[in-house]
Amino acid sequence: MNKIYFSREGLEHFVKRAREFEKRSIERTTEEFEGASGGESSVYHDNFEYEQAVLVMDQRAREIKKDRDIISMAIVFDVKEQVERVTIGSTVDLELGDGTEKEVTIGAYGESFPEKGLVTYQSPLAKSILGKKEGEEGTIALPKGTTEVLILKIHPASYKYRKLIQELFSKP
Repeated sequence: MNKIYFSREGLEHFVKRAREFEKRSIERTTEEFEGASGGESSVYHDNFEYEQAVLVMDQRAREIKKDRDIISMAIVFDVKEQVERVTIGSTVDLELGDGTEKEVTIGAYGESFPEKGLVTYQSPLAKSILGKKEGEEGTIALPKGTTEVLILKIHPASYKYRKLIQELFSKP
């Protein structure tokens, strides 16, 4: 069984969103089936609205199952205030292979806010630097090949991470 790492806030947000989606799905599916039947006992295989409602219901059921599976694999990651190694919660100053510098913050599952530099631990960039120390390099696989990244500095979670996820989960 795979593990999926969440921050405490991230898991709470995910569970809340999943429950809301499930509730809305049940309400919408009920309405769609009532509308599709038209109050008549018509033959369902000749009823386009009914067939569409079945397809939509199946898609919603798959999404609900996926959310439930994710929740069952969830591990709450305890974000630490450390700078020895890159981990979830770290903000990292990097030098890319072309010499440009970039700052990224590593987030847990579902914590992606690219315009603010927050990337999930599952991203290729994060995977290439997780567990590494300042001065070490990682290799990122890109569509056009690979590039090296050098870790210049590691900042603790209090540097940016906590503020970024608070902002992320307060978005409408």
